[in-house]
Amino acid sequence: MGMAGGTGSGETVTGMRRVRRRALIAAPLVLAGLAFPSAGAAQVRLPDIGDSSAAVWSVAEEKALADELVRNLRRAGRLLDDPELLEYLDALGARLVAAAEGAGQRFRFVLVRDSAINAFAAPGGLIGIHAGLLLAARSEGEVAAVIAHEIAHVTQRHLARAYEDASKSSLPTAAAILAAVLLGSQDPQLGSAAVAGVAAGAVQRKINFTRDNEREADRIGIQILAGAGFDPGHMHRFFEHLQRAGRYYGTQLPEFLLTHPVTSDRLAEAKDRAAAMPAVGERALPEFELAQARVRVLTAEDPAQPLGYFRGELARDEGADASRYGLALALARAKDAPGARRELGRLLERDPDRLAYRLALARVEVGIGDRERGLAMFAETLPLFPGNHPLTVEYVQALLQSGKAAEARGLLLEHTRDREVGPALYQLLARASGEAGFVAEAHGYMAESYYGLGHLGEALRQLELALARPGLDFYLESRLQSRRAELREEMKAAKQ
Repeated sequence: MGMAGGTGSGETVTGMRRVRRRALIAAPLVLAGLAFPSAGAAQVRLPDIGDSSAAVWSVAEEKALADELVRNLRRAGRLLDDPELLEYLDALGARLVAAAEGAGQRFRFVLVRDSAINAFAAPGGLIGIHAGLLLAARSEGEVAAVIAHEIAHVTQRHLARAYEDASKSSLPTAAAILAAVLLGSQDPQLGSAAVAGVAAGAVQRKINFTRDNEREADRIGIQILAGAGFDPGHMHRFFEHLQRAGRYYGTQLPEFLLTHPVTSDRLAEAKDRAAAMPAVGERALPEFELAQARVRVLTAEDPAQPLGYFRGELARDEGADASRYGLALALARAKDAPGARRELGRLLERDPDRLAYRLALARVEVGIGDRERGLAMFAETLPLFPGNHPLTVEYVQALLQSGKAAEARGLLLEHTRDREVGPALYQLLARASGEAGFVAEAHGYMAESYYGLGHLGEALRQLELALARPGLDFYLESRLQSRRAELREEMKAAKQ
């Protein structure tokens, strides 16, 4: 049934490593450096950094740390878990990782619900991109530049090496230095608390160390970008763009410039490296601008703001499909079904096979329009894009809204058979199973959802409720009991 798979699994660590991990996890975000650009097609050979940093965390410990960081972010409401946007980030990230020969690990990409222009890298291949960065970027190449830079931070194990250096101090001091330098910018209160009691000189030494990391990540990131087929000039141009924008901010510089100062030497090096690489002819694709429009609508606190923004953009360029798509999404959010249907219809006339438009229209029909028409559109679209995650999730939700739980459960079980499952998907599995009459199974899935969110006590309670159901078959009961034992052991270890 897969209840123990995906984010439902977890590793624990022992001795000082367990203590070390807990000290770091106390801070909800581990931040590393930010970004630079793109160009070619060949893979990039990453330098061997030796065994010193590898001794800090094992692969299992890094994954456990990354899992815990994601749980903390979700618990704080800082993740934007939108399937379409995550699908876009995964595809872009995979393209860049493929260009870095010898990356040697799995990468995971998350979208942070934060207007700051920033990004982060964490052990375990975790890369976070802020919504504000997507909105500030003028092209996909600039976003790719940031991601490539963060990939370099991970492959070079900069965080592990930083921790190794900090661990020469006492454990509380080491954790405070890391929290102050790596995540202070993410939350001023957390940063102030973390740095309390730490000598200013120690923090300054750590900042200098991370600046060296930044230069290395710049160099390798540019190579990765070029290998992925992006113009390597995106890196220095994006930094220059942020610097120019910063002149209008006064003391409130873009977060990127505050956490990763861009010196004239760094810019010059980036320009020189880009100039030495072959020119690349990029082909502009609509996915980036569509994702940007979606971010703007989903993160707007006032629904009227994106309506005004996209209407203004269309007044300047009526043929801007991304602006029309954003307007349709904003109209749907404002419950204007006829308006959203009109704009999406115009888009589909020009591009009838664009999944983003089909999904948006089906979503409008099911939510505020004609439900049966929307379900028919989902059923018609699924064979055209088999296995597509956003499409499948949206279709399952539409089926559940229409009281077709058994069909939704079957579709979801098939879809999750060979993919990693996160808290939102586990919750959807729980709903579909429960409404289809599989109550014990539903409790088991809810346990995994709570586990993924970091609520271990509630996860254990859900497993107890599942095991208390009468008539359990042998295999389901065995899986539930095994998962309960794992969870109890993990909770016990966390208290030691």
